[in-house]
Amino acid sequence: MNAAKLPKSFGVTLRVLWILTSPEYDFGDISPSKFAGLATKIVFGAKNLAANEFKADHLKIHLGGLGDREFFNGVASTLENLSQAGSAKIAGNWLQIERLTRHQAIEF
Repeated sequence: MNAAKLPKSFGVTLRVLWILTSPEYDFGDISPSKFAGLATKIVFGAKNLAANEFKADHLKIHLGGLGDREFFNGVASTLENLSQAGSAKIAGNWLQIERLTRHQAIEF
C-alpha cells in the first residue's frame, strides 16, 4: 500500500496490491461465495482506509490476474451505483475508484 500524488491526477491516490495471504485462498478449492466475501471486505476496507485514514481522493487496487477482472467488474458496477462511492471502473489490471467521500464509511 502506498499513498502518493500521481502524475496527471489531482489529489492523493492510495494504491493497494491485491494479494491473498492465505494458502487456503491461493491453493485451496474454496467456493466462489467465500472468495467473493473476502474480496468484498478487502475492497470496502481499502476504500474506507483510503478515504478516512489516508485522506486520499482516489483508490487503485491492482488485481491479482485476469480471473479477478470478471469479479471486480461486478464490484465496480456496484460501487458505481452507490452515491457515496464516486466513480468506479476497471482500467487495465486496476480497479479504480475516483472521488472518494471522506468520513463516510461504506458498510460491508
